[in-house]
Amino acid sequence: MFIQENPKNQFRVDIDFRDQFGQITATQYFEGLHFTFQYPHNAAHYSINLNNIKHETLVFYDILLIEKAEENSVRVERGEELTFIKFQASSEKFQLLIHSSDRESIMVSDSTANLLLFVSRETNFQTVLSAIIDKLETQGGHIEIKTGADVAKFSIEFQSLTEILQTYFPDRKIETDIKNTTDILTEYEIQMLLLALQKQKGK
Repeated sequence: MFIQENPKNQFRVDIDFRDQFGQITATQYFEGLHFTFQYPHNAAHYSINLNNIKHETLVFYDILLIEKAEENSVRVERGEELTFIKFQASSEKFQLLIHSSDRESIMVSDSTANLLLFVSRETNFQTVLSAIIDKLETQGGHIEIKTGADVAKFSIEFQSLTEILQTYFPDRKIETDIKNTTDILTEYEIQMLLLALQKQKGK
């Protein structure tokens, strides 16, 4: 959970589990920004409630729901514009899964990828591309890029991500589920974009 609060640690998270008739069958209580819960077998749905204890201010950004992995195998890198979730996964492929964080304040994913990226359509593409390249430069093997819901509505630069990365990493095999259409950047536009990126990195 990503929030700003004053004073600190003055809230509680309750998770209510309900049956098919809407009756609460169990409630779990948590304090702190990170918590793990197990879904009861007899529950039909659940709600997550953020409760005020006595804080003066509270700014809620979003909450990330993710399948529990091995202890200490998940690292969250959250910036103002991007959120990366890094998994310690042994695979011949480096799998990058890109999610849109525009529509909801609850982001849901599983741990099938090495790296999850949550990005908004309002985020500058150069910022996204620079962050992705920085991650990929430290990885070996093939690159597999997958996208979540709504990424297809992103800009032409996002739709051309595979071509851009293939130009930047000519010796790497890149697989993707991004559907190529006529709305992708030309080779010249890709070169200009990468040139601008190199100039930005050189500053």
